[in-house]
Amino acid sequence: MKDSIFLSTPEHASLEFELAGLGSRFMAHAIDLMVIGAVLIVFWLFIILGPLAFLVRDALGSAEVFGSYGIAMMILISFLLLWGYYFLLEGYYQGTTPGKKAMGIRVIREDGLPIGYYEAAVRNFVRAADAFPPPTYFLGGIVMQVDSTGKRLGDMVAGTIVIRESFPQAIESRTGAAWAARVEKGHSRKPLSLPGGDVTVRQMDLIEQYLNRRTSFPLERRQELAQSMAAPLWKIAGLQKPDETSLTGILQRDEKFLQHLLDQANEDGAHATTLQIPKPESSFF
Repeated sequence: MKDSIFLSTPEHASLEFELAGLGSRFMAHAIDLMVIGAVLIVFWLFIILGPLAFLVRDALGSAEVFGSYGIAMMILISFLLLWGYYFLLEGYYQGTTPGKKAMGIRVIREDGLPIGYYEAAVRNFVRAADAFPPPTYFLGGIVMQVDSTGKRLGDMVAGTIVIRESFPQAIESRTGAAWAARVEKGHSRKPLSLPGGDVTVRQMDLIEQYLNRRTSFPLERRQELAQSMAAPLWKIAGLQKPDETSLTGILQRDEKFLQHLLDQANEDGAHATTLQIPKPESSFF
């Protein structure tokens, strides 16, 4: 299993992500199981001893509450709660659960974008196979160790990977902090309107990922990514690129332009008609 992976986006850019290890994923799952266990205990105590207990006894018969039908119902409802826990939380919070958040890991799509309810449903539906023989997750653990990107069967079917997320620049920048807060709340931005067309949500997510990780790229790769992202957007914005002769100046110009677009996208209801691009500064690096 590799330590990191480069993901190719639909915009033909490549971003590096650190893969979550088996230990952190196991601990995240253990934390989630404790949360699920607590919910199940409260739920069944309410069903058996709560004000609705007489309805259960009437439906199954007092002798069958703990008989074959009662046990079958408990297993079915427990499975639905287990699956629903991961489906709802991973879908709504875009790849994270209390356990994953505690361990600093997140599920993303193979193109580097956040997962939705579809991916959450598929990867967790296959969880039953990964857990074989239940509840050991023996099969899933073997598959994760053999696969170079640490995928279990559910990830392979859903087209997802689990990464270790860190936001070193998100803490330092207004843009990064806004993005981190939006991810935690499960909200997404709207397309940014420019004179020549719209910048899609997917493009803005890609720009944001690049800006948050740019210092981790080799300089040549950083210049290549910034230029490939900014070039078509200069035209859409209806702006003439400031002339720059040095590679450093070109990189500063393109990254400041991308940052400016991202700042506008992070403002509610932002519609850009005229963009003022700051001049590059020599102290950029």
